[in-house]
Amino acid sequence: MNEQEENYMKEDHLTKENRPDQDDDSMEIEKTEGSTAHRDQNGKQHSLEGKEPVENKRGKRMFGALLGTLGKFQKEAERERQSQTRSRRAELEEKLAKRQQEEKKEFELQEAKEREQREKELTEERKIVMDDIDLDLKDLKQTLRKQESTFLKTDTEPHLYYRPYYLLPSQKAYLDQVKEEKD
Repeated sequence: MNEQEENYMKEDHLTKENRPDQDDDSMEIEKTEGSTAHRDQNGKQHSLEGKEPVENKRGKRMFGALLGTLGKFQKEAERERQSQTRSRRAELEEKLAKRQQEEKKEFELQEAKEREQREKELTEERKIVMDDIDLDLKDLKQTLRKQESTFLKTDTEPHLYYRPYYLLPSQKAYLDQVKEEKD
């Protein structure tokens, strides 16, 4: 290298170091298309694997914001689905409760009808039994009256019925008279 080139390199190097618009930590990024390398203050070229350029950082921020927004919408959609599920469940529970009430009312009505039917049947049976008892009672009374006509009774209370082995003519006439009245 000649002397002129060395001076030019030193000036270039000094001007890069002493620029007021750049900090000491700043790096110069080449703007060539498809370039994945940049130069530091000393002019050495480095790959972008360890360090990210501003555009990559911005892309990551945008992607993070997008994921956050999507997550937010997913949470809202999940909440809405859960609220819809809750509302459907509540509607189903209401329908079930109404159906149970209707079934309970129907059951109570049916039970009341059956009870009334049983009561009617029992009343009819009672009437039939009572009629039979009345007939039996009438028959019994008639039988007793017939038997009374064969017995004598005392004038005292309570009446005592008796039949002597041998009847007097007055007693026999009395019994015949009672027998005619009873028939």
